[in-house]
Amino acid sequence: MPIPKQEDFLRISEEFFKKYAMPNCIGAVDGKHFRIKKPNLSGSLYFNYKKFFSVVLQAVVDSDARFTTIEVAQHGSQNDTKILDYSYLKKAIEQKILKIPPPLKLPGSDITVPHYFIGDGGYPILEYLMKPYRGNVLSGQESAFNEKLSQARVIVEQSFGILTQRWKIFQTTMQQSPLTVEMIIKCACVLHNVIKDLTNDEGDSDELMVLCHTDDSSTRSTAGSSACQKGEEIRKRLQLYLSNH
Repeated sequence: MPIPKQEDFLRISEEFFKKYAMPNCIGAVDGKHFRIKKPNLSGSLYFNYKKFFSVVLQAVVDSDARFTTIEVAQHGSQNDTKILDYSYLKKAIEQKILKIPPPLKLPGSDITVPHYFIGDGGYPILEYLMKPYRGNVLSGQESAFNEKLSQARVIVEQSFGILTQRWKIFQTTMQQSPLTVEMIIKCACVLHNVIKDLTNDEGDSDELMVLCHTDDSSTRSTAGSSACQKGEEIRKRLQLYLSNH
C-alpha cells in the first residue's frame, strides 16, 4: 500500500478540525491486543498486563475510522511507549519518510504548531504526538484540553471495536503462529477500509500504509528530554488556542 501523501494528511487534518475542533491533527494512534495461544519457547514475551498472551496492533486512524498506518507483531508484554519506540512508524516520522505537512497557523489565530497525532496517557509527549495532561489537580484549561483530545481520540477505539465485531476470530484465542496472526490482522485492516469505502464514498482506501515490524533494536528511536520539552510547549500552545475558540 502506498505511503500517505502530504495532501492526504492535510485532508485528514481538515476533517479532524471539522468534526472535533482539533486543528492540525493528522490521526489518532493506539494499540490493540489480540489474544493468541502461547508460542512455543516464548516464556513471558507475549504475556500482557491483562494477563493473557497477545500480539499488538499499533494503528493510526483518520476521523472517519479508516486505518492510515498499521504495524503488527509487537509482543504483548510491551507497553505503548516501548511499542512506539521500537516501531517503524516513529522511525518513518523522524526520518521524514512520512511526508507530514509543515507547521501551520491555527485557524483564526497567529499561533503556529506542527501537525501531530493524538494518543492516550500511555504515550510520551512529543513534537508530533499530543497526549492528555496527567495528574489529580488540573487547571480548567488543562481539563478542557483533555476532554477535547479524548473526544477526538476515541475514534481509534471505535475502529478497533468495529474490527473485532466484524471478524469473530478476534473474539477468540487465535491458535495460529504469531506470523500468521499478523497477516490475518493486516488483511482485516485492509478489508475494513475497503468496506468503509463501499458504504461511505469519502477518502481512499489506498492511503493505508502497512508498516513492517522488525526486531532489530537499531531501529529504535527513543524520545529525549528535548523532544518531550518541545511536545510540552506545543501542547501549551494548543491548550491556549482551544481555551479561546
